[in-house]
Amino acid sequence: ILSYANSLTDKMLVFAGDFDDSKITFTDKKDEISLFEDINKKNGIFFICNHIGNIEVLQAFCKNKINGQDFNINVFLSNKQSQIFNNFINHIKVDFPLKIFSVEDIDVNTGIELKENLENGDMVFIAGDRLAENNDCKNVETSMFSHKILLPKGTFKLAKLMDVPTYFISAIKIKGKYKIYLEKQNPKIEKDLISSYTKFMEKVILVNPFQFFHFYDFFN
Repeated sequence: ILSYANSLTDKMLVFAGDFDDSKITFTDKKDEISLFEDINKKNGIFFICNHIGNIEVLQAFCKNKINGQDFNINVFLSNKQSQIFNNFINHIKVDFPLKIFSVEDIDVNTGIELKENLENGDMVFIAGDRLAENNDCKNVETSMFSHKILLPKGTFKLAKLMDVPTYFISAIKIKGKYKIYLEKQNPKIEKDLISSYTKFMEKVILVNPFQFFHFYDFFN
């Protein structure tokens, strides 16, 4: 609970434009170089994130570090989260290049809009570990830490369809600073992508288990 409270504070600082991004570093310099090479190509980036740590700090990092490039950050939230988040953003009146989509309303038109946004150099952040409500038919069963879990199939299908550089990503707070964990992926084979994703999550969770912010029955 304390870790999550600290995370929420950092989120507010990020979107208020008051977060010190010098506190953010990548765990692997090669991954950082690869990411910014892909960003500078302006063909769009597809991030498959998770509810481990605080991914918002990376969004702020990208906003501040990519100078002179016009782009938006496309984020997927639940309907309830979207309302709370929009109210907060409107309250602090901050100028942040965000486009918010509802995970409950993903359809063909969403895919078309995302593709167009990526072609304009946008970034997409979508979680691969949170199920949309009333969406059981679009989930895929896999395992993590030797337990069965369900993941949203649509996330990995979208990554395949978008045909842009795809990364797994997490931001974990360690001793007051954030470490970015990053892995570039080939999204062409969904089954392999899902398997690699669970291994990535296992690795990142073990860095700091108290930052695994899943407040529902994740393990079936």
